[in-house]
Amino acid sequence: MQRIGDIAELEAAGRTTVRIGDKAATVFSVDGEWFAYENRCPHAGGPVCQGRILPRVMTDIEDGGRVSEPYFSRDEFHLVCPWHGWAFDLRSGQSVTDPRRRLRRFPVEVRDDGLYSAG
Repeated sequence: MQRIGDIAELEAAGRTTVRIGDKAATVFSVDGEWFAYENRCPHAGGPVCQGRILPRVMTDIEDGGRVSEPYFSRDEFHLVCPWHGWAFDLRSGQSVTDPRRRLRRFPVEVRDDGLYSAG
């Protein structure tokens, strides 16, 4: 197991780019859940982890087939690549628009006061 860093320091930083094995990865926490992804967009190789984390935009089909006003999900978040706007589900790494594409995720776990990866 590779120690990535101290939980308190990582939380204070918001997101941090580290080396996991021989890859550049970014670690961040959303609602107390930790994620680590390779900082490379599978679409065009862009620095995906420098992108914004945004709640998923939702709509509902109302009675009569009308589409509701858009609203933000409280449970689902997307990581949006700054190069071309490709969005990825934060928890799974799956592309929102192309099911064949996904971010490379590194498994991480909290132990005592540190974050670790099997990398």
